[in-house]
Amino acid sequence: MNAYGLRAYDAATAFALAIEKAGTTNFGLQKANVSRNPSTDLATLGVSLYGPNLHIALSNTSFKGLAGYWIGSCNHRLSR
Repeated sequence: MNAYGLRAYDAATAFALAIEKAGTTNFGLQKANVSRNPSTDLATLGVSLYGPNLHIALSNTSFKGLAGYWIGSCNHRLSR
């Protein structure tokens, strides 16, 4: 496995740890407002209501991974 694989494994681990920290168990999606004739299939995807909580939890996640130390950014500003 190369360095990209190790970093991908660490990113998946960080996301799993953040989900545990956020206490999120229901990943329901809210339907976005789309026109009657969406131009792409991406326009029909839902939006997670737990995104802000996961962002904060991921920012506070730190651990020693396979590629080195994973340190969250701890920047809680979300652009809206």
